[in-house]
Amino acid sequence: MITPYWISDLNTLKSLLEAAHLPSHDLGQQGSSQFWGLGQPYYAAIGLERYGEFGLLRSLVVAQDQRQQHWGTQLVTWVENYAQQQPLSALYLLTTSAQSFFERLQYRAIERADLPPALQLSSQVQGACPASAQVMKKVLN
Repeated sequence: MITPYWISDLNTLKSLLEAAHLPSHDLGQQGSSQFWGLGQPYYAAIGLERYGEFGLLRSLVVAQDQRQQHWGTQLVTWVENYAQQQPLSALYLLTTSAQSFFERLQYRAIERADLPPALQLSSQVQGACPASAQVMKKVLN
């Protein structure tokens, strides 16, 4: 089992996200955001924003040369375990390119309108992710 590091230097994370063509301009804007990474320098990272009993999974990124090592799956599993301990009842995310990856991890596509009201106001939903991004949900046990 992996143990990611808490990321305090968001500039490092921003560089990793930009290299993967993922949104980074809103990093640190949500007060409940937490980010974790693997490696020094980071070659994989993930974030979680808390909205009451719900979490928004965001910024899952794995450097191109580290793909196929299952880091993404391990990071998602780690964050899901962390979220259950908070306790959060469900995780949501938006994706433009990884829907099949998240479906393998038991996330299901939902309509954007079905997001809880607090998540509707998140920077990810309000414009950091394009309107074409698929919204997905996983209920935590």
